[in-house]
Amino acid sequence: MPGERVGTRFGPYRLDALLGAGGMGEVYRAYDTAKDRVVALKLLNPALARDPVYRERFRRESQTAARLGEPHIIPIHDWGEVDGVLFIDMRLVQGGDLRGLLRYARRLPPPRAVALLEQIAAALDAAHAQRLIHRDVKPENILVTDRDFAYLVDFGIADSAGDTRLTEVGGAIGSVAYMAPELFDGHPAGPASDVYALACVLCECLTGQVPFPAATVGAAIKAAVTTPPPLVSTLVPELSPAWDPVIVRGLSPDPRRRFGSAGELMTAAAQAARATGAPYGTVPTPFAPTPLAPTPLAPTALVPAPPTKKFWGLPVLIGIVALVLALAVGALIAVTAFDADGSGEGAQAPLTASTAVSETPGRTSASLAPSSSPPTSSPSSNTVRTYPAPTPDVVVSADPSAPGYVPPPPPIDEAQYFAQFGAFNYLDTARQTASEHYGSVIVDGSLVGLRTRYAVVRPTRSWAEAERVCAKFGAGQCYPQRRVG
Repeated sequence: MPGERVGTRFGPYRLDALLGAGGMGEVYRAYDTAKDRVVALKLLNPALARDPVYRERFRRESQTAARLGEPHIIPIHDWGEVDGVLFIDMRLVQGGDLRGLLRYARRLPPPRAVALLEQIAAALDAAHAQRLIHRDVKPENILVTDRDFAYLVDFGIADSAGDTRLTEVGGAIGSVAYMAPELFDGHPAGPASDVYALACVLCECLTGQVPFPAATVGAAIKAAVTTPPPLVSTLVPELSPAWDPVIVRGLSPDPRRRFGSAGELMTAAAQAARATGAPYGTVPTPFAPTPLAPTPLAPTALVPAPPTKKFWGLPVLIGIVALVLALAVGALIAVTAFDADGSGEGAQAPLTASTAVSETPGRTSASLAPSSSPPTSSPSSNTVRTYPAPTPDVVVSADPSAPGYVPPPPPIDEAQYFAQFGAFNYLDTARQTASEHYGSVIVDGSLVGLRTRYAVVRPTRSWAEAERVCAKFGAGQCYPQRRVG
């Protein structure tokens, strides 16, 4: 069961929280008692530890990443084996993965997509220079900090271009949606297959979907092999046609026709981004907030009165200006009142967030790393405005002794602490997220210090309880928050 090691010891490590799980194993936030530091600790799935191929891949991940000094490859502190379980001790990055970022925003403005993936291209080119292939480039393996510094992680299935043993024994591995067509025919992975995967990620960042969406593995393979690459400007009208040749070449079924390196791909992408002009808007995310821009009132043309030498002309002009301003303010109040219950949501342009996550409760920040100690809070008697959302059909244990037990949420008006699942500007999107989490409600974003219109939160009785709730979710999916609104 994923996360069953939380609260236990593994060699010198205390496993504090599960950060993620996959086919290769699990990643925990752990405290290294020997070196007095918090790390990300990856443990090989015990069921696979007996497989010599998996064991070799796991060891190779640590050796590969440790010898690559490129700053955008996650640093490795240590690796080894404890009680028959292989582990890798890595730097803990405060942030989330690109998948979580896309889950919030759906797609990214072209300049931001380029800025993030240029860093991943640098990591890939450094690996390729040492004849090392990643083979699993995808959003889940790209970590993004609150300052948009990107890391490439998970070299667990990387193989050396000069050593084919793992390819021969292990077969095709990786996420099908990002795999180059030649890999389905048994050809060995090479730098061109990593370039293809990076082009897939770039396409998804720009359009909100993988190049060849499919419901099954078989359909995905068929589409990648037989379907021409998409023209992204037809999928997202805001994109310049200058993007089309970049994606088409990056996704060419012939490896020889692709860009010669990951850096070359992103150089072409940067040129296309400059041709795009002003970036189109996206739903704000908690990873790299953008400044809140006040919505300007529509300009009102004032027609000057005919010239006159009479003394009363100035008072009349002032009266006209005051009347026009009063009408404009009245209209603004009416629009605001119309939108307050969500019925006029579509009539107003989406807001952008100046911050989506509070680092230290009681202080506005863009960081994703909340304080480890509960903050002080002042009671609030304000009634919290909530918005209706579907209630998930979840069976909750009433036994306080059950592992991971979290008590039912307190009344929203009494709660001072929350587990936050998302920040949104559109009510429909917030409702979709709220329906996935038991006990969550939709509130004004200002309640937890956000500049977004809505936030999905679960009320808790303490900061520690909010941390326990968030510990049940992967990195970048839940954040403890304090009531500030």
